Amino acid sequence: MITSSEIYGQLKPDQVPVAEDYPFEPVNPYAVSKAAVDLLAYQYYKTYKLPVYWARAFSHAGPFQRTVAVLSDWAFQTARIELGLSTPEIKVGNLDVTRDYTDVRDTVQAYIDILLKGKPGQPYNVCSGKGYHLSELLDTITSFSGKKIKVVPDPSRLRPVDIPILIGSPDRLKKDTGWQPKIEMDTTLRDTYKYWIEYLTPQIQ
Repeated sequence: MITSSEIYGQLKPDQVPVAEDYPFEPVNPYAVSKAAVDLLAYQYYKTYKLPVYWARAFSHAGPFQRTVAVLSDWAFQTARIELGLSTPEIKVGNLDVTRDYTDVRDTVQAYIDILLKGKPGQPYNVCSGKGYHLSELLDTITSFSGKKIKVVPDPSRLRPVDIPILIGSPDRLKKDTGWQPKIEMDTTLRDTYKYWIEYLTPQIQ
């Protein structure tokens, strides 16, 4: 079962990296629903002795990810600009946040390792333990294009309540399964951008 790091809520800088024993403080409906699923997983393990394995997924990115994910969306917009399919403007929401990102391929491997080597009834943060400021990731993505791109704030992309910083501790996951993230963030971003270039190129032929 997969839940979300958003169950931890609005953490302060001195509360990160957050471990699995931190109490739930969800601040949006999505996070509330994931907190409920997380508790349900524990309840089935505790009450019915089912061998339940679950991950608390932090942010992840990579090729083939839908544009509902912010980094994939920025890579998509940048690829469209590079290919001449849109004007050189990229729409963004709040850039003043820090997130813990892991390549989606490393994330999937973590899920597999939890099933094969993890302990039932034990939640695992799936994260890198590294914080990335979104404005810096945006700069990296737009640097892949040879065009000068204007960043345009889009109010419709802002959340009613945002989480300024969210960084997790992967110590339990590493200790119990031996998992380690292998793919660097620059590679993740470049591969995501290349994916969208390849996906969109037929539209200009």
